[in-house]
Amino acid sequence: MANDRRTEHLDVTGYMGRQVHLGVTGSVAAFKALSLARRLLAAGAGVTVTLTPAACRFVTPLSFEALGASPVRADMFSPDSARFAHLEPAQTADCLAVVPATADFLARLSLGLADDLLACQALAFEGPVVVAPAMNPRLWRAAPTQEHFARLIARGVIGVLPDFGLMACGETGQGRLAREEAVFAAILRAITPQDLAGKRVLVSLGPTREYFDAARFWSNPSTGFMGACLAMAAWLRGAAVTVVSGPVSWWFPEEVPVVRVTSAAEMAEACLDCWPRTDIAAMTAAVADFSPEPTPAAASSRRTRPTAPPLWCCGRPATSWPPWGRPSSRGSA
Repeated sequence: MANDRRTEHLDVTGYMGRQVHLGVTGSVAAFKALSLARRLLAAGAGVTVTLTPAACRFVTPLSFEALGASPVRADMFSPDSARFAHLEPAQTADCLAVVPATADFLARLSLGLADDLLACQALAFEGPVVVAPAMNPRLWRAAPTQEHFARLIARGVIGVLPDFGLMACGETGQGRLAREEAVFAAILRAITPQDLAGKRVLVSLGPTREYFDAARFWSNPSTGFMGACLAMAAWLRGAAVTVVSGPVSWWFPEEVPVVRVTSAAEMAEACLDCWPRTDIAAMTAAVADFSPEPTPAAASSRRTRPTAPPLWCCGRPATSWPPWGRPSSRGSA
């Protein structure tokens, strides 16, 4: 399942000097913005926050301040607010992210309404905007909501689609705030230089398994961590990434297709299939060099099986690479 996939490759740093303005609206999922803010701060980014009046019913400005976000605002006319707080994110932030975004806020942002502090800030903001909707499935399916969301995407707003699942109201459907990793990755990509935009990157990762029979195989303890980090780094920098993965489970954004394989032969076939469309390849998988000759079922007992099963080489001769060239001629690593 997706929630069981590893995410250590998202524990990035190096975003010092980048600024994210986090907008929080009145959804029961508003408390999840606290963990997101903590994660952005851990990555080195500065975080400022604006809560709508409805959001303050679910979480408090003090909670964000305690985590290190500053400034945290909730009222356009508060004596504590800066004189031009409604313009501050447009002047200082690299990205504005509204997490969670209610149906009401999507509609107001789509129509250009500016009747509270966060709406004013969003209307004035000229940089990348990320919205992560969260609402009841009926509200999400409603035609006006879909029209407003589609209009925002057409304008260049980055939308993180809500997940399917059980809602706080007891109903089941699409409307849950997307998992934190998806929102976090979308924000990081928005504040990362897109110097690999237009490039197609292929990454292989993890081990392979070479089976003796249906129950036994040999493999290695490769986790695929290095490959997962390289794939995410390339995606954050704007590349179109394809991952060929051995039997390990890493989380990747929906935009990153993952081809899951088991054996060295399957990995070779998958990589060669992607090769003509690849600009950069990072072959980090720990591929087996040899494969045991499969043992017939009748010969698999302790009494009859050989102590050293015959082996064959998993690799293929260099001359068998396709005519468009060996990996080294296409910028592989």
